[in-house]
Amino acid sequence: MISLNQEPFRPVQPDGGGTILSELLRLHAAKQLDDLQLLNYYKEVPLSAVAKDLRFCENVLYCRTSEAQARAVEFTNHTIIKSRNLQQPIYASAQYDTDTREVALFGFSYVDVPSERRESIRVRMHIPISVLIESGTRQFKGRLIDLSLDGCAIDIANHELQDSKACSYLNIDTSLKTNQEKIKVRVMGRLLKADQHNRLSRCIYIFMHDKGSEGPIGKLIALRQGEIIRELR
Repeated sequence: MISLNQEPFRPVQPDGGGTILSELLRLHAAKQLDDLQLLNYYKEVPLSAVAKDLRFCENVLYCRTSEAQARAVEFTNHTIIKSRNLQQPIYASAQYDTDTREVALFGFSYVDVPSERRESIRVRMHIPISVLIESGTRQFKGRLIDLSLDGCAIDIANHELQDSKACSYLNIDTSLKTNQEKIKVRVMGRLLKADQHNRLSRCIYIFMHDKGSEGPIGKLIALRQGEIIRELR
C-alpha cells in the first residue's frame, strides 16, 4: 500500500556523541567510501549520484558530485548519504559552493528512507491538472497534485466529498509543458483518505487499473519525470 503524502525520509538518531562522524572518518581513512552516493528528492523524483574527491575539514565532509545532484542539494540544503559500508543511510545538512563546486556536509543523523520501498515512482505535477471525478451519478472536478502508477493525490473542495462514493472514476486529460501530445485516461480509484485544509481536502486515491489505464498513466509519469530532471541541468 502506498502513502503518497509521506515524507521521503525521517530522522532516526541524531549524532549527539559524534558516532556517525567517527564512522565516516574511519571509513574514509580505510578507503571504504569509494561508492559513497548522495540521494535527494526533487519534486518527489529521487536523484542519486556518486560523491567524489572526499575530504574532511573541521568535522565537515566536502565532496563533488554531478551537476544535477549539486543543483538538487542547492535547492534543498540537505542530502542522504549512502554506502554499502555504512550501517544505514545518513541525513546531512548540505551547502553547495558554486565557486569551488564542492558540497559541504555536516549535521549528521541516521535516517530511515521509507520512500525507497515505494513500488513506483511518484511525480509532482508542474501545474495542478484538472481531473473530472465521476462518483456515482455525480460529476465534479479536482486538481491533480502528484501521481504514481499506484495512485494519486487530488485536491477537492470539501463540499464535493460529502456524497462521494468510496470508488470513483478519475478522468485525466492533459499535455505536459514540453510535450504537445495529449494524454487521456479514465481510471477507477478507491479513496484511501482525505485530509482537510481550509476549504479543500487532499484526497489520496488508490488506482484499480484496467487494461487501458496503466499504460497512459505510466507514460504521463515518465514524461513528467523527464521534465523534472531537465530542470536541474
